[in-house]
Amino acid sequence: MMRSHRTTIPEPAAKPASAAFRRKVGAIIRINVKFLGAFLFGFMAWAMWPEDGYAWWQFRLLSVITGFGAFLTLIDVIKAVLNLQKREGVLTELDRIGGKPKGSALADDDAQRRAGMR
Repeated sequence: MMRSHRTTIPEPAAKPASAAFRRKVGAIIRINVKFLGAFLFGFMAWAMWPEDGYAWWQFRLLSVITGFGAFLTLIDVIKAVLNLQKREGVLTELDRIGGKPKGSALADDDAQRRAGMR
């Protein structure tokens, strides 16, 4: 027979309402890392390009593939920047309309008993 243990809900580290209005540092770091990756892919493509293309055609093929990877990574970076700007714009508009929302505490057992829910 299994015993049921009473589970408690952990307190959130930050209020959900205020967390939505904080700047996403992780997104900015992710954008910078992707931009660095695009630059490194482009540099590798430039460094691999052979001067004698007929003898070393394999390196020319690898250089084209790596350059294409750099281009796609750069497009991904641009999309991430535009999404972050769009999110910041929406949050600024919501903040301008009604101010920052205020979070409420979770209802504990005593509050539920006082309200007649238990």
